[in-house]
Amino acid sequence: MSAGARYKIKNNVSLKLQADRVSGFGGNYMSGLFRPEPNSTTPSMLKAAYIYSVSVSTAF
Repeated sequence: MSAGARYKIKNNVSLKLQADRVSGFGGNYMSGLFRPEPNSTTPSMLKAAYIYSVSVSTAF
């Protein structure tokens, strides 16, 4: 799931904000965010990861 917004600062400059929610781990991974660490035996309690980003775009 993602949500984003774009704000036009000037004709050639814009500010972009985005929030993403990555889910579906379901305890299947042992540890780490997206891949299990080698030799890990402890199940991860991670159910979802939230990723936030901010960027400035320019055009010349």
